[in-house]
Amino acid sequence: MNFAKSQILVDFSENDYWTTLFNTSSPITFKVTSLKEEYCYVKIELFSKDPTFLLMADYKIRPNINLISQYKQGEKIDRISQLENRGTRFLKLKGKLGTIYITTTADNIYNQYQITITGNNEDQCDNECNYGGVCKSDGCFCQSSFIGNDCHQSAVELPSGSERDVDFLVDETIKFFSIDLSYLIGQKLKLEFETDCDDCLTIIIYKTKALLGPEDSLNSNYTYLFYITDGSSTIQTYVPQTLAASQQILYLAVSKQYSIYETPHLSIKCNYFSESNDDDDSTDYSNKLLYIIIPTVFGSILCFIIIGCLLRRKRTYTSQAAQVAQDPFSQQTRNGNAQDPFSQQNRMVAFHNPIQQQYPQQKFPVSQFLWQKDDNNNDDNDKCIICLMSLNHYNNQTIKIRCGHVFHRNCIVEWCQKQISSKKDHQSDCPYCRQPMNLNEIF
Repeated sequence: MNFAKSQILVDFSENDYWTTLFNTSSPITFKVTSLKEEYCYVKIELFSKDPTFLLMADYKIRPNINLISQYKQGEKIDRISQLENRGTRFLKLKGKLGTIYITTTADNIYNQYQITITGNNEDQCDNECNYGGVCKSDGCFCQSSFIGNDCHQSAVELPSGSERDVDFLVDETIKFFSIDLSYLIGQKLKLEFETDCDDCLTIIIYKTKALLGPEDSLNSNYTYLFYITDGSSTIQTYVPQTLAASQQILYLAVSKQYSIYETPHLSIKCNYFSESNDDDDSTDYSNKLLYIIIPTVFGSILCFIIIGCLLRRKRTYTSQAAQVAQDPFSQQTRNGNAQDPFSQQNRMVAFHNPIQQQYPQQKFPVSQFLWQKDDNNNDDNDKCIICLMSLNHYNNQTIKIRCGHVFHRNCIVEWCQKQISSKKDHQSDCPYCRQPMNLNEIF
């Protein structure tokens, strides 16, 4: 698109006023060079509404259609009026930034428009805010019952904590509402909708001041759509602390789609609640979970520790019992009750005796190595109490010690050697009665 086909130099009157009539057959660029006032205002009045009609401006260079997404609304482009398909366009430019280039273009080449360019030091707004608001440097600040970029649309205000009942008339297709978010900064907004029809109403939340109709809201980047299904719908949103002042009025609308009801009834509840309350509920729920999980986990760990200790104790006891069974002269046995060699219930005696040499792999039942405490002598038994074999077995040499007890010589010698090596006094006593022995009798 070549914007250089037609360029017109704006020649202001003494009152810094210039106006003329043009058609849309080709793009036109207007050049403003001699303006000394603070602001330059541009107003377009179309003979017929045209959503393709585009008004844009820039400083020192011609406007670039590829940069319109970066142009500031209301200064370099009137995007809102174009989206709403209004019959007017309006720009508020800074007058002391050098040459101003203003461009118009449209797809409809058979339309006409009146353009008016003025210079002024006072603030002016689009359509003078339609007498529904106050004109300020940032644009129109609408009264509570009006919304829109120029306060042209009447609306129902929804105060926080309130409930509104709305009835659609037969010829009504859309109703507009507004919510002042300045009192809800840092809070959560909750909107509850209830109606007596099913799937007949649609909620439109506007992202900007462009009040698009239902047919223009589909697949739009400027609105959110919510459908009231099963007669009710709920919308919740957080109002951020950094919300700009120009966005602290929320615009929304409810449009009537199709229904067997000619005049559906709508109820809207507007409430808010603190974000911290929700966090507290979440925290309480988390704490309850912790109160359940922590005792369960630690209880399970404690049970495993107790079971492990019991199993370890059992293995230790079994190992010690096996060690005692293998070595009757272990330190635990020798340090037992020195006065009574039969203080333990069970005792096994094993030596390198002829039977073990003859049957090295044979296992003898423990009952064969048990004895009960008897008289002070073993003459009637006629056995060596150390190896439990007959004193005459294989004609082994025997010896009778001072206390009167008789043993195989080899058995008592080995007994004495083990005791001498284990005792501090290097003495030995009788394996039967524990009386001290004269080692000279043995060796």
